[in-house]
Amino acid sequence: MVVERAEFEALRDFLLAHMQDAKAHRTQRDTFTADGVRRHYPLTQMPIESGLVQWHEGGTLQAATNYTLYGRDLYVTRAPENGVICEAIYEYDASVESFGFDVSSIDEFLMADIDDDAELEAVSPNAGQAATLPWVGI
Repeated sequence: MVVERAEFEALRDFLLAHMQDAKAHRTQRDTFTADGVRRHYPLTQMPIESGLVQWHEGGTLQAATNYTLYGRDLYVTRAPENGVICEAIYEYDASVESFGFDVSSIDEFLMADIDDDAELEAVSPNAGQAATLPWVGI
């Protein structure tokens, strides 16, 4: 079986283009050590929804009335005691690229669907015929 390089590259480019715009939810855990004075804690990512941010002080989940979120900045109503470990746990939108997809992993994915005896060759598509993707079972 001969797989046309142009078809292979077109499918790869299509997948990469759409993956760059795709978003996926990831959970973030930001950890801080309180100093007894600080009330402002900047988060590393933008939470999807402010009402879903959990704030823990010394392992204890705090009531939402004990803190306020403005964008990526979390403010507590009172400073936690010195040395207390605090955590903000929340979800954020991550690009699919952050999951490690790249051209080589897409190539491996596409090649996995091609028969073992298939050859990837540069072949001109027949004029006037729509390109087909025989190796993906469409």
